[in-house]
Amino acid sequence: GMLWVKEREGAHRCVVASITVKAPVREVWNALTAYEKLPEIIPNLAISRILLRDNNKVRILQEGCKGLLYMVLHARVVMDLREKHEREISFEQVEGDFYSFKGKWRLGQLGDQHTLLKYMVETKMHKDTFLSESILEEVIYEDLPSNLCAIRDYVEKAEAERGNSTIHSDAPTNPDTVPLCYTEGRQSEQASVHCSSSSTRQRPKVPGLQKDIEVLKSELGSFIAKHGQNGFMPKRKHLRTHGRVDIEKAITRMGGFRKIATLMNLSLSYKNRKPRGYWDNLENLEEEV
Repeated sequence: GMLWVKEREGAHRCVVASITVKAPVREVWNALTAYEKLPEIIPNLAISRILLRDNNKVRILQEGCKGLLYMVLHARVVMDLREKHEREISFEQVEGDFYSFKGKWRLGQLGDQHTLLKYMVETKMHKDTFLSESILEEVIYEDLPSNLCAIRDYVEKAEAERGNSTIHSDAPTNPDTVPLCYTEGRQSEQASVHCSSSSTRQRPKVPGLQKDIEVLKSELGSFIAKHGQNGFMPKRKHLRTHGRVDIEKAITRMGGFRKIATLMNLSLSYKNRKPRGYWDNLENLEEEV
């Protein structure tokens, strides 16, 4: 699951995501803490180098790039990490392209052979950055799910190779399962990362959806008729649960949920709003996943 929080002032973003890995905590931990091997796992990560290590404190340099239309973004960051063995890795930028960049990885055992991996990050861009908020969102939003999937795939593949002699297990892995999905609120952690089969297939692109308001209205109306509640604008999580991130992106590009809801005479179905400052705390974000 993934939760995205957008603050009003400037390019300030908080993200919490989680994924289930079919491997013991120890194996996930070993992959995450092999810092200089991370470029072999993480897409778009070019360099990951340990600069200093002092017991459970580590300083690393990471550089990455992201290809966008007409341009390539390069990011460089030096981070201080603090390890809590097989439980948590907290990190914070000490030098880099962000105004601030901090967060943590958390690992939790699910049964004997599964791990719940959580990632929490809060970023702020410099006020004079040339990056628009929409580009920042696209870079983080597009990369985070693929990064988590890459970690999962790497660990599960290594685990399968180690246990090759006992490959006929009671719970075979379905290679077509997409582990990242979006569910309501504070359900159990296992439920928050379970995806229905309807979201596992690649959905063909809808021509004109990202540019034509009438196409968006048609697709959104069909979605509400099939999956939603008549007269109400679906939430982001609802769209994601049913694999319609394309509709969510189109809504954002054409003015946002409130504007489209007004155009289509739909009501917004928000839960009780959190108090001001609630989303500034990463611990609160984690609780909402």
